[in-house]
Amino acid sequence: MLCLHGFPDHAQSWAHFLDRLAQEGYWAVAPALRGYWAGGAAPDGSYRALATGQDVLALIEALGAEQADLIGHDFGARAAYAAASLDAARIRKLVGLAVPYGKGLPTAFVADGDQQRRSWYMFFFHTRLAEAAVQLNDFAFLDRLWREWSPGYVLPPANRSALNETFGQPGVLTQTLAYYRQLFTPPSDAAAQALEVRASGPICSPLALSPWDGGRLHVLPA
Repeated sequence: MLCLHGFPDHAQSWAHFLDRLAQEGYWAVAPALRGYWAGGAAPDGSYRALATGQDVLALIEALGAEQADLIGHDFGARAAYAAASLDAARIRKLVGLAVPYGKGLPTAFVADGDQQRRSWYMFFFHTRLAEAAVQLNDFAFLDRLWREWSPGYVLPPANRSALNETFGQPGVLTQTLAYYRQLFTPPSDAAAQALEVRASGPICSPLALSPWDGGRLHVLPA
């Protein structure tokens, strides 16, 4: 089982889940997405779904497995959906958290004012002010996001320190913000554009797709 993190998380965010998954008999792995470590910039410059989806498929192969179950949160969910769209035969089961599968969210960015307001930070990250604002006062910006998304939840100090250490590494913040900065624009290369369409396309497989919706996990029949 691959556990794929999003923003503002990192691979260590899955640490407590890995023990539980191991107890259930899974070989659970939580990789860092491209860009989430110093020197880990995308070699091709891409942080789009096509690239992260290919990363997931390459990791399954590198681990010597024919198939994997995927749990993805936020951009990790987009990576999981893309992997299943590109090669559904390699994915046994798929769970997406926070980010829905399909075109509902992009449509909401255009037509739904409430969603535009909730996603204000996504648009802010496209500005030149983003890096300075996020780093200010020991990454207080990230604390604000946590408060908005999970009112009443207090991120443990050790977890907060680990997150700040990740984003404080040279180049990491700019690399991770690139996920947002490439979100609304297609690749410039025609071949990459075609692959991005595939990576964002239907998942044609009898797998069980399990989207997260308002705190309720719905498992669709395979």
